[in-house]
Amino acid sequence: MTLTIVLTTQGLPLDIAAAMVLGENIGTTVTAELASLIANVHAKRSARIHSLFNVIGVTWMVIIMPYYLDGLDWFLGLFFSDAASSSNFALAAFHTAFNLTNVLILIAFVPQLVSIATKSVKSKGDDDEEFKLEYISRGVVSSSEIALAEASKEMSKFGGLIKKMSGWLFELSEEKKDKKINKLIGKIQKMEILTDELDEQINSFMIKISASSLSESSSVEMRGMLSISNDLERVADIIFRMARDLERKHKNKIKFNDDQKEQLNKLAKLVDEAIEIMLSNLNKPVKEVHLAGALEKEQEINKYRGKLRKGDLKAVENKDYDVKAGIVFRDIYNGYEKVGDHLINVTEAILGLGIKDEEDLKELEETN
Repeated sequence: MTLTIVLTTQGLPLDIAAAMVLGENIGTTVTAELASLIANVHAKRSARIHSLFNVIGVTWMVIIMPYYLDGLDWFLGLFFSDAASSSNFALAAFHTAFNLTNVLILIAFVPQLVSIATKSVKSKGDDDEEFKLEYISRGVVSSSEIALAEASKEMSKFGGLIKKMSGWLFELSEEKKDKKINKLIGKIQKMEILTDELDEQINSFMIKISASSLSESSSVEMRGMLSISNDLERVADIIFRMARDLERKHKNKIKFNDDQKEQLNKLAKLVDEAIEIMLSNLNKPVKEVHLAGALEKEQEINKYRGKLRKGDLKAVENKDYDVKAGIVFRDIYNGYEKVGDHLINVTEAILGLGIKDEEDLKELEETN
């Protein structure tokens, strides 16, 4: 771009220079495409969208370029009397105007661009789907407000991983084939290791933020982010432990009775609903987040877990009670209850709340 501007000062016609600029816009996509070669599928798709954005933009601009340049010449003529002396500025203005116009046009077609990128860049398996920090940069933190906004987006994606792990856990509870069970265990274990790494990276990023001067509200928000990351990581740990319990059950040929299966499925559904509420809250502006729904679901989980515990203790009195199945059953429903506790903690952290006693809880219920 700089070289082209220099050429315009040496007499290169503006229309030819503008055509070169359009070519340069396509040329910059090569950098992103090359960088994505060693990255995961999401990075490759992002690079593909970048390429589509520029190629589509250049296509429509080539069609209307004479008229566009005339309009630009008229607009600049309002500020510059000597067109020749402003040719370099006119080229820079063309470059800026082209990209801004392209954004305004294509922003309405983001879903279509995503669809094309997804179809043109196929996933090569679980390794290609590996999640990495996307919004948090590892460089210098420019401002605490921007950094916290980036961290908020990262938390939302982190929550999505928990949703995925929960889905795999339910599949595992229903699966009977060894090969499929081993694959699901491997996926859950790999994701659990990844969540540990994400929690560590997010904490490191927050330490960078804290080094800058923070307002009181930003400080509260930062502590909330740290709490959310910790709770999500703990949920991943619990899900992995439950997966190991189910793996032990399968290897030892332990079987749940029909009542136990039905009860655990119902509890799993309640926890899945709680995860959906948490994800919704992570994606909302703080002002739109309310604790009531999340709190109600958490209490529903606790109540049902208490019911299962009482029923299980009563079932022990039966002569045909399977002790081994009972132990695994107990571990699973206790695990789900602990997951529910961490999920409500996430919503509390979003709101910047700290519940210390029953009075705080009562006040919170009245407020929300």
